[in-house]
Amino acid sequence: MLRKGRWTEIPVWRVLRYQVHSAFDNMAIDEAVFREVQDHRSPPTIRFYGWCQPSISLGYFQDLRSEVNLDACKRLGIDVVRRPTGGKAVLHGSDLTYAVVARQEGDCFEPGILATYLAISRCLSRALRDWGIPVDYAESSRSSPEAFLNASCFAKPSRYELLVHDRKICGSAQARSKGAFLQHGSILIDFNAALTVEVLHGTVDTDEQVQSLANSVTCIRDYRPVGDETPMLLSRCLEEAFSEEWGISFNGSVMTEREGALAERIGREKLTSGAPHGVPSGERK
Repeated sequence: MLRKGRWTEIPVWRVLRYQVHSAFDNMAIDEAVFREVQDHRSPPTIRFYGWCQPSISLGYFQDLRSEVNLDACKRLGIDVVRRPTGGKAVLHGSDLTYAVVARQEGDCFEPGILATYLAISRCLSRALRDWGIPVDYAESSRSSPEAFLNASCFAKPSRYELLVHDRKICGSAQARSKGAFLQHGSILIDFNAALTVEVLHGTVDTDEQVQSLANSVTCIRDYRPVGDETPMLLSRCLEEAFSEEWGISFNGSVMTEREGALAERIGREKLTSGAPHGVPSGERK
């Protein structure tokens, strides 16, 4: 690969291909990979996954009881887990979730949160456009005066997140620690505004919140037929987009034994203690 007038080796990453896990296992796996990348024991990694049942992932700094309707979640069988990344709550189950974990000094992006967001958004938009979805970037963070459900990640876009005709289709959040970063993202395959409003606390009349959220969010189903295979097929398209956009190759598609053992320990500790799924303090968005 040619970089700045000289030939260099093609960067080698690892891809953990699409699998479905529980909310708690998903967060434990991401935290384990993040820790191992921080300590230079694991390669830069892109992971794609789904959720065994509808689940809410809460941003690292969100207040659980003021922003999530726990009674509704219990009644509807929805798990609630805290992400290691920042941002707002996401209702998972009809989405494809990705995690990108790498050192901050990588060749694929300039330093800084926004530069990383942009580099990843270019890959996501490339894949979605290949699927015939006319995505564009949010030029700046903004909040509509009708965005009453501020607990939801999809109530308003952040800079460089993806929009289709001014409606959000993907939400992302990031954590940084020890020279590494973890970025989570959720690409909506389908979307249920009424269910999202039911499980998150809003500020005004429920019907008004549902309409506001429906007006500001879109999903893959709005542009093409979807089925059980859609998350896996989309993940393969994204894998190709990351490879082509960043000029990287993939080598390996499994976790290390150390990562697996660490994920099991993290999950066991969090469930036993009742503590949130978190990571050491660092720069988060």
